[in-house]
Amino acid sequence: MFSKLRNEISAHKVRYSVISAVLVLAVVLFALFGVSYIRRHFRTVNIDREQATRTEQIDMKGKKGIIVYFTRVGNTDFAKDVDAVSSASLMNDGGKLAGNSELLSKMIANATGYPLYAIKTKNKYPSSYVDTVIEATKEFQGEKPVELEGTAPDLSGYDTVILVYPLWHWTLPVPVQKFLTENKLEGKTLYSLVTHGGSGFGNAIKDTPKWTSAKVSPLTLSVYDDEVKTALPKVIEWVKKIASSPDGAM
Repeated sequence: MFSKLRNEISAHKVRYSVISAVLVLAVVLFALFGVSYIRRHFRTVNIDREQATRTEQIDMKGKKGIIVYFTRVGNTDFAKDVDAVSSASLMNDGGKLAGNSELLSKMIANATGYPLYAIKTKNKYPSSYVDTVIEATKEFQGEKPVELEGTAPDLSGYDTVILVYPLWHWTLPVPVQKFLTENKLEGKTLYSLVTHGGSGFGNAIKDTPKWTSAKVSPLTLSVYDDEVKTALPKVIEWVKKIASSPDGAM
């Protein structure tokens, strides 16, 4: 009888240990991934564009540049109640939507005095981020052709192109690829800033020479989606490195 009781107690201890270990593991996993997931997918990101992009003017040491960027804002037919969350690369600026790449590009523009050019598509993406991912997949698979809207500015007077875009499918979005193939960038140096949800540059920098004859600089910057609104110090540090780089000066 006592032997049976001891066995039952031992079995209960084993079950308790297993359950405790599972609970501890669940708490650890939630702390590592769950909080980040909730923050990225459910917390509205509010931003004061003017305040977030206000910065010092940097001497670009004679480099003549332009900032080219691609973002969902301006390329999407958004529903009025769309959520401005970091997973969708959106922020809310006093009731107006702002895109991650747009905000980062404005930081660079304020620091350099360089003009901005936004890549626009003729066909707009759906409001839902998930549906946009589906549309982008079709573009990558060649099932949906991409046409750009408008005419790019004359790039002949620039030696430096700063390209800002989100990482899609581990590489450049098809509209960005399209811009590079449709515009001659021979003799220019291309600096890339990539926003991402945890994948860094993916294959984007390695893939870029497929679509352009520009010199693709290894001086690159990646910004995690959650950090975009506070990325100004990091962006300014990067721009100063570009200014000091021997590449690009005429």
